[in-house]
Amino acid sequence: MDLVIFWTLFLLGPIPIIHILLHAFLGVWRRCPRKFYQTAFGVWISFFFFAKWQAGNLDVLFTPPMWLKILCTIAIVNLFFLIVWSIMTLKPKRFFLWATLQLESVQQKKISLGPYMYFHHPAYTAYIVIAFAAFFGTGRTVLLAFAGMLSLLMLIVIFQENHELVERLER
Repeated sequence: MDLVIFWTLFLLGPIPIIHILLHAFLGVWRRCPRKFYQTAFGVWISFFFFAKWQAGNLDVLFTPPMWLKILCTIAIVNLFFLIVWSIMTLKPKRFFLWATLQLESVQQKKISLGPYMYFHHPAYTAYIVIAFAAFFGTGRTVLLAFAGMLSLLMLIVIFQENHELVERLER
C-alpha cells in the first residue's frame, strides 16, 4: 500500500465533497447542524475505504528523481503549516463551518488577517498544491487524476463560498 496515495486521498478528498454538500443543502443544515456533521463524518469514512483501495493502485506515470521527492516533501510540510495558520487565523468556529451553519453564534465579518492578507482561500490553495506535490513526488497516475479533480471541485466550492459569504455579510 502506498501511504502517500492513501493519506493524500483520505485527508484531502472529502473536503470539496463536504463543502459542495454544505452549500447544496445549506437551509437543511442550518436547521439541523448536527446532521451536517454526521453526513460529513460519513463522507470521510467512505473516503477512508476509497483511499485504502486506491493506495494499491501502483500505476506510475514517471519515476521522480530524489531531489524532486525531497522538494515535494518540503513543500507538503510547509503547506500543512499554511493550513494550520489558516485555522489559527479563522479560529475553529469559522474554519470548521460553524459560522456558516449557526449564523448567530459568530460575528459575521470578512477576515483579512494572517494568510488571508495574501490569499482569499489559503487552505484551499494549499490542498490543491499538496495534491500536485504528492503527484510530482511519487509519479503516481491516481494522484494526477486526483489533483485535477480536486482543483475543479475546489473552484466550484470557492464560487459557492464566495456567493454565500456575500449573502451572509449583507444580512
